[in-house]
Amino acid sequence: MDILVVEDNFLAGEMIRLAVEDVWFNVVGPVPTLQEGMRLADSTALDGAVLDIKLGGDQVFPLARHLRTKDVPFIFVTGYDRSVLPDDMNTAPLICKPVLVKELARVAVDRFSGSKVANPAAADRQKRAAILRQRVEAGERRVATQRRRLQRLQFEGHDRHSVQFATDMLEQMQISLDLLKQTRDMFEKHGARAAASAAIKRPINDDTIDPSDPKSLAHWAEQLGTTPKHLAELLLEHRPSARVIARALGLEKYDGPSRKSTVLI
Repeated sequence: MDILVVEDNFLAGEMIRLAVEDVWFNVVGPVPTLQEGMRLADSTALDGAVLDIKLGGDQVFPLARHLRTKDVPFIFVTGYDRSVLPDDMNTAPLICKPVLVKELARVAVDRFSGSKVANPAAADRQKRAAILRQRVEAGERRVATQRRRLQRLQFEGHDRHSVQFATDMLEQMQISLDLLKQTRDMFEKHGARAAASAAIKRPINDDTIDPSDPKSLAHWAEQLGTTPKHLAELLLEHRPSARVIARALGLEKYDGPSRKSTVLI
């Protein structure tokens, strides 16, 4: 079964991809724009779609309506609540970010198949492992290109804002590439479920943990490999920053840009 993923944040798109593939659907994409989503909806026989609502300056609702005319079921995955949905979409399944892998996988199975999806044959797993290796190779080429671009900006004496933006891009691309490599290694050693878990747990960006929100506590406790009670105790001693708490737990690996800077690789 082919499931379209439309998401303009690379790391979120990879997490969604792995969650959907973890229940053995085939992912088309992820693609970051409304236009690319519309093109794939017309050129591919889809069985479902996972859609981010805000895509740059566009909203995804025209694509959702187009999919509905084709009887293709979809799920919204977004940082917004249901108040942003138009009247004709207010009953559509919606998962709020931050997304739990298990929740998305469960909703995907319910929405797109209605039954448990069987594990694939070994040949299918080998094919997916090969795809991961190809994506790592493509990511390495893009990181090398961005590094050369940054060096050229520095050599030509461009203003510091342009240099800083290019630096942030390179750092985020490197983080994304590291994530892909980790996912590839986890998949080859332990299978898709371990790879999906790795994708959601790293990198840890500088998000805020709300100690008064049980859902936020539960989400970040799972991310950080601790219990909600222990996390609540740590929040009394430290700032409510996921990165700060991760460091307190000895988990933090990256000191790169925050989630405000994201780049497709």
